[in-house]
This record gives sequence, C-alpha cells and structure tokens, in this order.
Amino acid sequence: MLIDRLALVKFFDDDPEASRHANAIKAVAGEELGLALLLRYLEKAGRNPVKRSDKPSQQAPRGPRLDAWVRVTDGAGSLLYQVEVKTWSSHSIRGASLSVHACPAQISAYKIREWEKYFKPDRGFQAPALHKVFEPMVSPESPDIRVEPLACLWTAVHHQGGDEPFFRVPVEVAVCHFNVINVFSMSAYLRALPQPQIELHLPDTQRRLQYLSSLFLPTPD
Repeated sequence: MLIDRLALVKFFDDDPEASRHANAIKAVAGEELGLALLLRYLEKAGRNPVKRSDKPSQQAPRGPRLDAWVRVTDGAGSLLYQVEVKTWSSHSIRGASLSVHACPAQISAYKIREWEKYFKPDRGFQAPALHKVFEPMVSPESPDIRVEPLACLWTAVHHQGGDEPFFRVPVEVAVCHFNVINVFSMSAYLRALPQPQIELHLPDTQRRLQYLSSLFLPTPD
C-alpha cells in the first residue's frame, strides 16, 4: 500500500480534529504499520530483517506477550529482537502535539521531553504496558542467538534529541533482565524521509479496509 508520509505524521502528531478517530485508525492499522516501518528501516540499513509469524511469549497460560519477533543478520552476526509496538500519539493521554513543520531545534527538544516521560534510567519505562518489553520471552531460535528488547513507538523520541529514528540506551541491571533497550520512533523516521509517499506491505490493513468498503457504502447522490 502507498502511504502519504506527511499526512500520516500530521494525523498522529498535529491534528486535534482527528482525536476522536485516532484509536479507531490505530485498531485498523497501528501495529502492522509500526512493524512495517521498522522492517523498512532495518532493511534500508542493511540488516536483513525477518519477522517471524509467531509472537513473543513466556509460553504460560498467563503472563506478558509482545507483538513480534524480528531477526536481523549483518556483519556482527544474528540478533533477535522481541518487539512491542505502541502507537501512543498526540491524541493519547499526556500526549503532546508536534507540528509537521517544526524546526530541528523544536523537534530535538520535543524528543527529549517525550523520552523523559516514557523512560527513567532507574525504573525503565513508566507505563507497565510498555515496560513488559523487558520481560524475557522464550526464544524460538537457537540459544546462541542473542535476544534484545525493542520498543517500536509512534512518538518522536530520542534520549539526546538526535536525528536517528533508531537508538540504543543502556539500562541499569537492577531494573530488568536486559542491560539495553533498542528504540525505534515511527514519527522520527517518517519526518526524516525525503519522498512524499512510501510503499509498505500491510496485508491485514488492506483486508480490513476492503471489509469496511464492502460493509459501508456511500449513499447515491
């Protein structure tokens, strides 16, 4: 599917009228969109990403589950990410708008402020729904392949206000099982792209839109 890059950024970051529709749009396309953007970024970075069909879990009747396993392979070898996607945006509780035309200094300051809302070095992620990314999941691959947590967020964030949409932050060992968190920002990535449209593989979103168009027909003029 073709994605209008700036329209998407404006909808989630800078359109107060979209607030009452944002959750519905996220239900249709949010998780799949986040993973598709992450895979596109990793592919362009030469990391040969592969998304597995199974989802991370602790293989228990109860307990946390995450959204995807993504394996990357590059010059450093193979690495398995256990990924949690959150499309929290300007319409969410405590969300803050960021103009699609914001200057670099405004974007940088925004990224730092938002990151500090999300993450505390001595506690990890503030929200339990995101902090669960630190829970060790049962790896579906060889125990020789290292596993790291990855938070795939909509919000434009960076711990130092940098331009990179993908960054790593060390975590205090007392906080969780891992000593690092990988973070990918969808908004930061889309803002940095030069082209007005990008093509993404979104089969579930496409099917949902087909259902909607078949169920709800425009009234004849």
